[in-house]
Amino acid sequence: MIKIKLILIIFIFSIFLYGCKDFFEIRPTDDFSKEEIFGSIDKAQQYIGYSYSQLSRDPWFDLEYYTDNAVSNDKPLTNAVTGWNPESFPVSGEWNKGFRNIIRLNDFLENGFRIPYDIYKLDYSNRLKNRIRGEAFGLRAWYEWILLKNFAGPSASNTNIILGFPIMDGITDISQANEIPRSTYADCFKRINADIDSAYKYINILRYNGTTTGIDDKQNVGRISNEMLLALKTRMYLFAASPAYKIVTWDDAAKVAYNAIALIDNKTIKTLVDYGDYNDPASIDDFWRSSYTTNGNREGSYYPPSMNGSGICNPTQNLVDAFPTSTGYPIDHSSGGYNQTKPYTNRDLRFYRFIFYNGINSFRNANVQTYNGGSDMPGGINLFATRTGYYMKKFLSSQVDKTPQTTGKTTDYKYYAYFTRTGLYLDFAEAATEAYGVAGKDISMSISAKDALVVIRKRAGILTDNYLAEAITDKSKLIELVKNERRLEFCFEGERFYDIQRWMLPLTQLNSPITGISIENGVNGLFFYTSKTVEKHLWTSTMYYSPIPRDEVLKSKMIIQNNGWQ
Repeated sequence: MIKIKLILIIFIFSIFLYGCKDFFEIRPTDDFSKEEIFGSIDKAQQYIGYSYSQLSRDPWFDLEYYTDNAVSNDKPLTNAVTGWNPESFPVSGEWNKGFRNIIRLNDFLENGFRIPYDIYKLDYSNRLKNRIRGEAFGLRAWYEWILLKNFAGPSASNTNIILGFPIMDGITDISQANEIPRSTYADCFKRINADIDSAYKYINILRYNGTTTGIDDKQNVGRISNEMLLALKTRMYLFAASPAYKIVTWDDAAKVAYNAIALIDNKTIKTLVDYGDYNDPASIDDFWRSSYTTNGNREGSYYPPSMNGSGICNPTQNLVDAFPTSTGYPIDHSSGGYNQTKPYTNRDLRFYRFIFYNGINSFRNANVQTYNGGSDMPGGINLFATRTGYYMKKFLSSQVDKTPQTTGKTTDYKYYAYFTRTGLYLDFAEAATEAYGVAGKDISMSISAKDALVVIRKRAGILTDNYLAEAITDKSKLIELVKNERRLEFCFEGERFYDIQRWMLPLTQLNSPITGISIENGVNGLFFYTSKTVEKHLWTSTMYYSPIPRDEVLKSKMIIQNNGWQ
């Protein structure tokens, strides 16, 4: 009987371990008592699996609609155009999600280790229990970070204090949460750091160091790993050093990022994996990703109409203009060779991979027609088509055919990587440039911001990077280059929304028109391009920090609202 039970436990765990499609979910007290849940390893793992299941499998496409990167093909979002309010704002749903999972993980950390182990495999059982304990700390750090990232802001009662979230020590019941006041940003920062360190202590392995134990190995990209923990700490320090918070120094942030690169990549900058079709769940550049599914849903939602998609996300001309030329120069640079009459020739390779534009696209040989009267513009059966002249291509698979009655492939792997090698390198590049200027490194470091930028831009086809050589003579120019690289690499992921806030970009820039392109089809294959205003967004200085949801403030006497949102 013991042997059968052990086989069942290992089988269930192996499904969770390689977790290819879905994480298990089990709710406490609904169907099982806590004694039943925490007295069984398989039920306990299902319990913690709920917090994995809450992770999105898709980038936050909709968050781009509040920035200058993209618009919806339907109509302007009311809150983007008229401004937000505490009843309705872009990230409001993250409050309850964060607390729901933190409380659940508190319960797990308190009760989740009354798990029987096999007396014949003590070493395996103990390592397994440590692994799960580390995951619980890591997941709690993640959801605490979600709260800090989304809701930190100056106190309405004292604007000199930046508040974070209520630290829920020992709280295992949601009804108790309203009795806890918000802690300072600094205290929340320390709390997350402590949870990251605890997780690191118990997991204590890098996925790609060649070790395969059956508990930790390179297949487990969807589970908490040391790469993920190092990347999370790096991102947290980057935010904390930013103008909106200033809790640590840029030197602190740069050294944490460098330490992460030292541990993961042995103090070197590695060549990055090509973007491909975003369909490799075992990509070595993905430090942490969601569980994967197999479908063609993204293509159905985001392909242009001529490819039988709904074309929901429309990149802006503002974003398109941010892609440099193939030689790495901004398009307004005199040495870049940009041709306004042929705006889509000789551009950074990321432009061709991320954006559907008018003409033949190197992606299923798509002939996209976004000129006035073209098949991918509004009109006829296309009730909702592009408002900007562009469609999103990033994260879509060229293997998926949405043609009715097709005999081709209709599905592909779908997942989303929350932390990547590219993201770590960009975090380091920004912090190191801010801390050390054009040198981009401390004397103790073997790599510099330039080294990171070279490999990122090389993947984009910029092999002889004269503009980078020019930028590293001027700190302000180098910082703008780093910020633009973040915009391009993270486009359609929602990260620009947070970068806008933490950088506190000038309101004049944020309130500039959101533009698209109007294209007229001339003779002999010539097109004529005219910029057009698509919509205008309202940004105020208050919006550098999001509010706390109004109903949460109303039902708790302890929760202080962020300044300006009272």
